[in-house]
Amino acid sequence: MVSVASTGGFAETVTVFAEDAPGGVSISTEAVDGGAGTATLDIDASVVSDIGTSTITVTATGAGVASTSSTFDLTVESAGGFALTVEPTVVNLTLGGSGVATIGIARLAPFTGPVELAVAGGPDGLTTTLDSTVVEGDSTFVTLVADTALANEGRYNLLVRGLGEGISGDIIGFLVTIVRR
Repeated sequence: MVSVASTGGFAETVTVFAEDAPGGVSISTEAVDGGAGTATLDIDASVVSDIGTSTITVTATGAGVASTSSTFDLTVESAGGFALTVEPTVVNLTLGGSGVATIGIARLAPFTGPVELAVAGGPDGLTTTLDSTVVEGDSTFVTLVADTALANEGRYNLLVRGLGEGISGDIIGFLVTIVRR
């Protein structure tokens, strides 16, 4: 919040804006009518931002008066996140058979929350079942079953998508090969 005070009877509109924001950070501009009042500048660092501390310059300017500036330090910290892994990266199945892939979750500080997982892809007749769709720990597994009557032979890409509250998600793929016995 920026307070604007009028001197010498100035009663025109004052524009308040910020400069020198780090990459990925946007700061709104606001007009204060009547030469005095309060401006609230919204700071958005929701996209990938430069991490660290930057000095921001806030300037107030109006028609026919000199501009005035002040500074403050803005610190952008990492929200953390996680990275997914899958082992093995290729699962070989025979028609009517099953296999297992382990999904690893490496959390990046300060994120410690649960990760919601989903598996997508594969042909009709390939059933994928996650041991847990919401994972508090560092791994879970997905069981794959190739139905003899419905699945076709071939190589199929499957994707595992992970989401965590307040952070960016992650996606990792792996290959499933289905062959006859």
